[in-house]
Amino acid sequence: MKSAIQLFASVAVLCMPATASAGEAAAGSTRLVGTVLNSVAVDKQLAFYETAFGLKVGMTLDHGTRREYMLRFSQDATEAGLIIVHDSAADPKARLSHGDAFARIILRVDDMEALLTRLDGAGIAHQPVQEAATGHRILLLDDPEGYSLEVIQSGSSKPAFAK
Repeated sequence: MKSAIQLFASVAVLCMPATASAGEAAAGSTRLVGTVLNSVAVDKQLAFYETAFGLKVGMTLDHGTRREYMLRFSQDATEAGLIIVHDSAADPKARLSHGDAFARIILRVDDMEALLTRLDGAGIAHQPVQEAATGHRILLLDDPEGYSLEVIQSGSSKPAFAK
């Protein structure tokens, strides 16, 4: 039941119209830079996000034993991306503990079939695609560190919202 409610909420949010298109943001507006994920097996994480979603390392930053990998969808460094942080300290954790605060990262794709082909070709496990009443297609999977991902392909119909 909880996952059905989360799924419905995600579809409802993604169907809402945006108030301004990219490039129309007012001067001084706040924009998302990215989401930060800690990683124990950084090579697996980087390979996963490149294989599955085409994210490439745009730059790295070192902070002592911690390295941040800024992953980008394009060459535009102003677009939001994903930041993978790896700590190379002498006594690293074998596995991360996610607790109960993190839910999932939601990504939107234009072509779910192309994504499924890449995932299946790389042997990346995922749940079956779910079809929402709005025409959206939803795919759930975990990355190599166990972070939950929800991938949505927008439907052709727009839901009617109550006024």
